[in-house]
Amino acid sequence: MYGETGADLLRELRLSKWVPPYDDPAVRRVVQEIRELLAAILASVERNREDMNERHIACGMLLHHRSIQRNKRLVLAYLWNRLQRIQDSRWENGWVEQRDEAFENLSKLEVRFLDRYNALISQLSGALKMDLSADIQPPRDLFIEVRVLRDCGNILTEDGPINLTEGSAHYIRRSTVEHLIRQGNLEHIT
Repeated sequence: MYGETGADLLRELRLSKWVPPYDDPAVRRVVQEIRELLAAILASVERNREDMNERHIACGMLLHHRSIQRNKRLVLAYLWNRLQRIQDSRWENGWVEQRDEAFENLSKLEVRFLDRYNALISQLSGALKMDLSADIQPPRDLFIEVRVLRDCGNILTEDGPINLTEGSAHYIRRSTVEHLIRQGNLEHIT
């Protein structure tokens, strides 16, 4: 059935929590199906130049054309939704220098997109002299208590260096560690 592979791509994406591995073979199958449908339309035009007004010929060509449009929409929706999830992840987790297993699901072009997107955000933040990834709501407390979930090593704060080893708890300025909280390395203890 025309469009089945494209629909499967979107179904898999919708059911996943983050971004599933990029399915290059399926995308290529959809593109190949588009080419085959276009070839069928062109062959029909060549065979039936004089009979183009006949209803069954026009219906067949219209069916193939609508299938091409549907396949294009499905692949574009798949790619667009992947990019949206990548952008949303960037704003939720901040810029992550170390690539974890979640980045293995991205294609090379998506990784390049994310790197350029991060560069644009950094450039805009620098031009505005403002951290765009900071929380929109003002903090209630200047200092917060955090528990270290993953070893982060030494970080330099205004009050001096702090060693964030796994399992340790610290009372620290919110602005210093909020990016680590968003990344899941620290947990805010309430």
